[in-house]
Amino acid sequence: MTRRGDRYRVGVDIGGTFTDFILVDRETERVRLHKCLTTPKDPSAGALEGLEELFRAAGLGFADLGALVHGTTLVTNAIIERTGGPLGLLTTRGFRDERGGFACRNSSDQLGITMAPTLLIQRVSRGRAAQLGERQAERVYS
Repeated sequence: MTRRGDRYRVGVDIGGTFTDFILVDRETERVRLHKCLTTPKDPSAGALEGLEELFRAAGLGFADLGALVHGTTLVTNAIIERTGGPLGLLTTRGFRDERGGFACRNSSDQLGITMAPTLLIQRVSRGRAAQLGERQAERVYS
């Protein structure tokens, strides 16, 4: 038997188009699914509205919730689609960025695959531009 505050658990996944929910009743093992549109300008607004809809349909309130787990693909999508702001990578001394970008090979014989362009278009290390000409380096620091 579960404790009262531990009975209901919710998982939320905020995606680029839809936000998905799963409600688990640990006592009865009943699962309830819900889906709503993601609100791009404020993803939390759509998530909270979807939670309210889910709880209303289940006859529950926020106080009944024992745990909530949240995940999102919004940042990953922004990086892959290159729709976010400038991207930086900080590493500790002795490590370097591989500048490989995202790539996927379905089998080991796909050697002719076209790689996506790198996400990091310039490297700056220890106060000086490492792979840039002098004029380009001035633009980085201006």
